[in-house]
Amino acid sequence: MQGFLKLLSLINKYGNKDKIYNYFLEEFKKIPLEGWINVVPQMIAQLSEEEGQDRKFIKILKEILLYLGLHHPESVLFSLNFAVKSKIPNRIKPALEIMASIKN
Repeated sequence: MQGFLKLLSLINKYGNKDKIYNYFLEEFKKIPLEGWINVVPQMIAQLSEEEGQDRKFIKILKEILLYLGLHHPESVLFSLNFAVKSKIPNRIKPALEIMASIKN
């Protein structure tokens, strides 16, 4: 789990660079899904689209959660359900978008 948290930290720090962003979006599916399952709550906690936050990082989080949700919906939908009920409005919209994409 620590490795995935470190990876998320690195993506947050360097994912705004086009080369790293594009590479990660192409390659993250090669990473075992089981590792991502352990950090779903941390990804959802960082999902809020706040002013000044890197949009590319949010896009990467959405892509990971969507990919994970398509393969293991039970591991993502439960946590997304809590995000939808959040008191943080900027977290609700991306959570609803991911949930809708998984259900379609």
